[in-house]
Amino acid sequence: MIVFEHADVLDAATGTLIKDRFVRVEGTTIAAVSDKPLDTTGARVIDARGKVLMPGLIDCHVHVLASMLNAGRLAKLPNVLTVLRAVPILQGMLMRGFTTVREEIQMGATQIKIMASGGVASPTDPIHYLGFSEDEIRAAVEEASNADTYVLAHAYTPKAISRAVRCGVRTIEHGNLIDAESAKVMADHGAIAVPTIVTYEALASEGAALGLPPDSVAKIENVRSAALRSLEIFAAAGVRMAFGTDLLGESHRLQSDEFKLRAGVLGAAETLRAATIHAAHVLRMDGRLGVIAPGATADLLLVDGNPLQDISVLLGQGEGLAMIVQEGKVVKGAGAPLAAD
Repeated sequence: MIVFEHADVLDAATGTLIKDRFVRVEGTTIAAVSDKPLDTTGARVIDARGKVLMPGLIDCHVHVLASMLNAGRLAKLPNVLTVLRAVPILQGMLMRGFTTVREEIQMGATQIKIMASGGVASPTDPIHYLGFSEDEIRAAVEEASNADTYVLAHAYTPKAISRAVRCGVRTIEHGNLIDAESAKVMADHGAIAVPTIVTYEALASEGAALGLPPDSVAKIENVRSAALRSLEIFAAAGVRMAFGTDLLGESHRLQSDEFKLRAGVLGAAETLRAATIHAAHVLRMDGRLGVIAPGATADLLLVDGNPLQDISVLLGQGEGLAMIVQEGKVVKGAGAPLAAD
């Protein structure tokens, strides 16, 4: 059991801090949140004075097996080496405060992904290409529904986005070339956007040096230059945005830079919502992830500073995180490791 005392708790929904709260973790769950002291018998007590206690971060678009940018080279790695190289990638994400990323559907994941347009890192498919017929998209949506899940679509162009959403796709990954009309289609259908701004900065600055094929490098600027503008278009249409990064290879270290890029357009509060309550909604885990409330999973970050005022406390490799708790287990700070009783 862990009890945090005198913590300023981040309420992502309202974009405010709830001052001087007491939070008790039992097992993998947040058991209590109170404005009065809680029973600490048998608990590890954490004095959180002067720090912000916030939910663990969620990245809705990661490639943990992509240990290099060049997909052709990656495909030639032995499976065991691919898995081993994923371990430090996952560890780095956790130390940056990302307590949730997703797996394959047969392992209990919540999504099926389709390629509804061409890609950037892939060298052979122009961005404007449409990946599936409408009948195929509808079939994917039906099969996902049969498995009690949903479809997300990689899509860049307005045409690809609109047709995917009209066919029942729930989330749009990237969406850099969105326009007002296709954003309205998303809003009208309740679709969610998962922009991944930082990956284009990484690909543009480091892609060639890290082995990205020349054809892929040449495709980057078109979507990179439109990325920040896409945030404004989504916001103006009232489209909910969740947090994603889509980084590959050595650029995984830049994961937290997505906060800085988004906050410059949307502000800190909305950027934090993207990585907490909006991302939890994408994963259909509202109330369980992305919040500090009784019954929620005990994914918690104790932050040196207030990310609502200065989001840079979340940048880098987790230097601003005094403590990280994932499912009740302390993985950084205060004498980690400790599994909550």
